Amino acid sequence: MLDWKPVTNKDEMYVVLALFMLMGIIQKPTLRSYFSKNFILATPIFGSVISMDRFESIRNVMHFNNNNNIGTTRNYLNFSKSIQSCPISTYPFGKKENN
Repeated sequence: MLDWKPVTNKDEMYVVLALFMLMGIIQKPTLRSYFSKNFILATPIFGSVISMDRFESIRNVMHFNNNNNIGTTRNYLNFSKSIQSCPISTYPFGKKENN
């Protein structure tokens, strides 16, 4: 990734996350097909809010883990390939907090 530019605008992250959610509703065979300009395949909202190259750049480096904790997390996960999304995937979503 020679042309990587950091995400400095939180709205850009919201756009990427929203498009991921939209991809669950509008299903297409490839990532590139969401950004197609072909009249039959087009889903204009994708290309109108972010370029395909920028979306792919963010998607390739996006993760939900503090890199400083990877050393301690590795022992727990036994070098799991999903280590960078560990905290979000292991969060107990169904549990209620005690107030």
